[in-house]
Amino acid sequence: AAGSPRAELPHDAFVRHILDKCLRLAYLERLQKGLPAPFVSHLPPQPAGAAAWGAVDPSAVAEPGSMQAKSVSLLNRLRSRAEQADVLDWLQREVPPAELQTLVVHSLLDAGAKSVSHLERLLDKFNWLVAAAAQDGPARARVVGAVAAYWRTSPHMTWLVLSKLVRRELVDPQALVGWLCSAPERRRLAWPSTWEGLHLLFERSLSHFKSVEGELKAEEDKYAEYVEMIGGEEEGSTSAAGQRLETKRAISERARREKKELFANFFAGVCGAFDDHAKAAAAAGAPVETAWWSAAIGHAVGLCRRHIAEYSLSSVEAVVEVDELAAAVQRSVFERLREVSAWQL
Repeated sequence: AAGSPRAELPHDAFVRHILDKCLRLAYLERLQKGLPAPFVSHLPPQPAGAAAWGAVDPSAVAEPGSMQAKSVSLLNRLRSRAEQADVLDWLQREVPPAELQTLVVHSLLDAGAKSVSHLERLLDKFNWLVAAAAQDGPARARVVGAVAAYWRTSPHMTWLVLSKLVRRELVDPQALVGWLCSAPERRRLAWPSTWEGLHLLFERSLSHFKSVEGELKAEEDKYAEYVEMIGGEEEGSTSAAGQRLETKRAISERARREKKELFANFFAGVCGAFDDHAKAAAAAGAPVETAWWSAAIGHAVGLCRRHIAEYSLSSVEAVVEVDELAAAVQRSVFERLREVSAWQL
């Protein structure tokens, strides 16, 4: 129709998508300088975070007792290299528990907003501070939520920061999945950026597991050579070789347990979200297969199919109590996965 905006061409959409990914690896200014002129208009805007206390006027004095004033005080303590114990004691005295995760996370993200590398240096230097705000499961989920709230206009920055927190073991995959599948946040299950982040999370977790398994196999081979050299295994031996093997076995067992928990929590979370949606739709007489449902189901099944050799489908079905799920969830998720599982060699 005359006067209507022209639909974006596939070529333009592809270029915009690639440049959006490039922005995660370089500064916007650097991309602008190196791009041919026709592509500059396809660049995404510079990601901008939003602290809970809003934009700060450097010339203004923060209201005493406000979150902004507490953030300024916290950052001043960190810049003056105050002792960790003194900083943590101040937080306990001055910051209500309900504000702790938001204050700590938004202060560090604001201070590190200049670049990803700057943020990484802050996370390395003050990981103890984030760890103090993420001492249990609910607290870690609030840390995840605080990251998403700060980068609410930039989903890819949300996942970039979350991946760095997971890598530093400041939050765990269980807390991340739990937050994502909670009622206020499950709308994100239809977002491509969500599944890009989840795929990366699973790939890194599985890569770690395989690395640990490889190290265990190498240590077992070394121990076998040691036993052959001494002419047989000594009962109750406390040799260095035996101790190294036991350490590797313990690490491997932990990694195996974490892998099982990752898949169990993921299935429980997404299937719970799908089940709530299906049952609410049935109660309201509304269609189950909405745009959200189709996108979220498609992405979830795709991820589960990709890694189907890494988990036991029957064990997962027991964990989520598949027979209690809405028929639409059973049909859309588990029947499709059973078909794939049946073809496994």
